[in-house]
Amino acid sequence: MNCKTGTINLTIRHLKQCLACLLEHKLIPDNPAEDIGYIPEDRLKPKWITEQQERKLFAEFRLLLGNQKQYRKVIREYAMIALMYFTLTSVQDGSTYSEKKISNEK
Repeated sequence: MNCKTGTINLTIRHLKQCLACLLEHKLIPDNPAEDIGYIPEDRLKPKWITEQQERKLFAEFRLLLGNQKQYRKVIREYAMIALMYFTLTSVQDGSTYSEKKISNEK
């Protein structure tokens, strides 16, 4: 079986919770999963764009918005990126959203 680290850790977490519940209801004498540890995960740090990249990105979108042939496609992409950018979220792994760190430094 070729599972990712996150999947294995989630399975361990579920097993621990199930066995803890059985122990709580005195259906088992002890929790054999109590001493099982989680596998360390290598998580990629989110990468944020610089102010220069931000200006360039939005400038290119504004340029494309002037093209009537591509307007419908571009406006949808612009709206999605602007929504994520201005609500301080980012996309990771194509579908998972995470909160962007807010910095007071400018």
